[in-house]
Order: sequence, then structure tokens, then C-alpha cells
Amino acid sequence: MKNVNKENIVYNQVKSVIASYVCNKGATKNLAINRTIAGLGLGGGITKEDIVKILSEIYEQNVKAFEGSVSYPHFFKERKERFDVIKYELLNKKTEKGENQIGFDKKQTEEMKEKKTDIIQNYKNTKNNLLKSKENITKSDEKLKTTLLKIDNQIENIDKTVELIEITPEKALETHNYILNPLWTSVNAMSFSGLNYSTNLLNKTKTMVNHANIIDGVSGTSEPTFKSSVTTSYSGNRIIVKVYPDIQKDLDHIKIETSHDKRGEVENLLKTIDEDVLKEFNVVWQTYLSITEKPHVKQAAHSMREVISILLQKLARDEDVMNSDWFKPEKDDGKPTQRQRVKYAILGKTDEGKLTDEDLSPIDDNMKDLRNKYEELNPLAHERSKVDLETLKNLLEPIIKNGQDLIITLFELREKYYSE
Repeated sequence: MKNVNKENIVYNQVKSVIASYVCNKGATKNLAINRTIAGLGLGGGITKEDIVKILSEIYEQNVKAFEGSVSYPHFFKERKERFDVIKYELLNKKTEKGENQIGFDKKQTEEMKEKKTDIIQNYKNTKNNLLKSKENITKSDEKLKTTLLKIDNQIENIDKTVELIEITPEKALETHNYILNPLWTSVNAMSFSGLNYSTNLLNKTKTMVNHANIIDGVSGTSEPTFKSSVTTSYSGNRIIVKVYPDIQKDLDHIKIETSHDKRGEVENLLKTIDEDVLKEFNVVWQTYLSITEKPHVKQAAHSMREVISILLQKLARDEDVMNSDWFKPEKDDGKPTQRQRVKYAILGKTDEGKLTDEDLSPIDDNMKDLRNKYEELNPLAHERSKVDLETLKNLLEPIIKNGQDLIITLFELREKYYSE
């Protein structure tokens, strides 16, 4: 066993995310597994013995400590159940290095195949919903030309995503599972978000065809979803193309919008808000354009998250959100949730039935996805990581691109709906 002490950053990162899952404080089971696998194979060389030690520490500190507790009697049972689940997942993985690079078992390869099926089917259903929505809109309100253009763009991005997923070689699901799995998990989540959005839009075009402003707004909230799927799928293929050069010809004919394309537009939008948020955005690009070391990738990703966080703080201060007509506390501390901040940033103090929480959910989904992408990149982007710098930059691109798309969408919807 390697001598991994508590100062080891990777050891602590893996322990933190597993503990978060066990204690039900935000991390999902898949995130805990993926972070552990990254640590084992790429994020600093921790060993399976270290995982055993981590689990032992978590059990003592976060599970056993509550056995027989009078104040928190339910903690032990709930945490013990989650601990047993993650322990089984982590300690019963079959190492088959002959089939893949870092010891993934066949079950995970099968899960990747299932994701592929889910993504393609979800987006086929989404595309059908959007085509039906277009028919309803065309029949009912010719004034919604902007909406029709948005839907056409969304369908185009769906087609690109499906093509990018389909051209990924079957063998890559084994050899590059450690890269493709978190990326495809993101695309899979976005495919469900897109399907929910398209179902919502279709229902509105059936029953609210005279509410042109609302339908146009709903179509706008999901713009980042489809762009995110394309960018993320493309990044995965850019990483594996060195090993599977036959897919290069397929990639060449797929036109992809990059983060560089929207940089100027985002800068101009942020200038209208605050110097702090613009300064942080400039840090993103200064770091991104001068990446020479692996930690620079992590710095750029962190700054992109900070831009979103600062922007929401400026557009939706706690006191303003809490004083809005529609605010109802959902957290124990009474402060606004991220979804409520987004809602205030777009709608302002009054709601007036403009956009429902369901209408706004795609933006919240995209913010969660952006956070998950950062969490997946975080343990890989340091000097001891075995992931090469070019791969890390390809993982960074969707974070910057998706963050910029979210900012543009927030401003577009805010201009349409915001009221003091």
C-alpha cells in the first residue's frame, strides 16, 4: 500500500465525495464511483488498499458514530444502508487490465452501451415532440417565427449529438471508459432534460397556442441543453480520435460552435452588470489561453463556476429574492435555492404566470450539469495525474462553452421577462 496520508489531495478528494454520498449531502453514487475510479487510475495513483482505508475511516466517523444516537436515531440506519451500497460497488470491481486501461469491469461497459441506447432513444423522442410542436405553432400563430428557428436549431443539435454518439467505436467503451463514462453521463442527463422540455413545450402548443410570449420563452430555456450535449459528445470523440483515427472523417463534417465563438458576446453582457464578474470571466480566458500545466485547467474551470456564481449573486441577491411575491422557503436556513435565484434573475419580483418552475427547469439542470463536469475534472487536473494535458483541455472546453451558453440564455430571458 502506498503511504497516502491525510495531506494527500487525491486521497482527501476521494474520501470527501464518498462521505458526501454516504451522508446524503449531495454526491450521487455514480459521482462517488467515478471519482474513486479516477483516483485509482488517473488522479494520483491511490490504490485499492487506500479505498479500503477510506471506507473504514468513513464508517467510523460518519456511520458508527451515530449507532445508538438518541438525537439522530435515523442517521445510523440510513447511512449504513448507503455505506453498504458504495462499499459493494467499490470493493467488488473486477480488475481486467487486458480489456481496459484502469480496471473497469464488464458491467460498466454494458452500462455505457445502455447509456448509448438511452441517449439515442431520448433524443429521437425529443425530436418527434419538437416536430409536432412546430406543426402546432405553424397552424396557430405565424408570429412565432423566432420560436420556430430555435426549434430548428435544437433539432440540428439533436442530430449532431446522436451522430457523435453513434460514431464512437464500440471498443472505446472499454479502453476509454474512464473518459467517456462521465461525459456520456452528462449527455444522458441532458437527454432526459431535453425530453422533459420537449414534452412540456408540446403540451403548451396544444393548450396555450395563443400565449405566444410564453411558448417563445419556454423554447429559449432549453437552448443550453442541446448545445451542451453536442459540445460534450464532441469532446469525448476528440479525446479518443488519436487511438481511433477512423472517426476523424466523421468529425470533420460536423460543424461545432466553440467557446471562442461566444467570448465577445459574453464579455459585452457581463460589462452591463458588474466589474467583478467581468474580471472573473477574464481570468477564465487568460488562464485558458495560457495553459501550460495541468493545474491551469482546474483553475480555468473553477473560474467559470465562479462567474456563474457571482452573476447570480448580482442578479438575484438573497434579500431581493426573499422579498419577491412568489418566494417560499425551501431550505432549512430560509435562503433561496439555486433554482429560485435563476427564477428571480429572469422574472424579477413578480411572477404573473409567465414561466413556471417546469419551464425554467432546463436551466437548473444545466447548472447542475456544469457543476458535475467540474467535479469530474477536478481530481484529474493536477501534476501527478496521468491524463495528458491535451485531454484535460478537451474536458475543459465543454465547461467554458456550456457556462457561456447559460449566461447568454439568462440575459436573453431576463430582457424578455424581467420586471421590478
